[in-house]
Amino acid sequence: MTLSTAIDTFGRDATRLALADAGDGTDDANFTEETANAAILRIYTQLEWTKEVMEQLDTFRDESPLTSFADLWFNNEINALVREANQHYKKYVVPIDATTLVRASSSMQRGGSCRRHRSS
Repeated sequence: MTLSTAIDTFGRDATRLALADAGDGTDDANFTEETANAAILRIYTQLEWTKEVMEQLDTFRDESPLTSFADLWFNNEINALVREANQHYKKYVVPIDATTLVRASSSMQRGGSCRRHRSS
């Protein structure tokens, strides 16, 4: 099955999930229709759950500032994980190809920025 056929058959999101689940590393991917169908079901289930939660938003408690021990603990854990993730991102080196390096160098010589933009 080609990528185009998979996208036409299962949709972009389900194909992405199935490909992500298809294999690790440089081994051949084990893309299967069963995995793609399971991805569709997971997406549908998540969408339905999200709709249910959004319909019930007005029933959730609204305490500001955080007052319960559980809220304070959760907030502390999230902040610690954000700090840890930021430390790891700072250590991570993004591999770039020679073309990108030449463009960045040329831009810097012209007084431009060396920012790397994501392409969608």
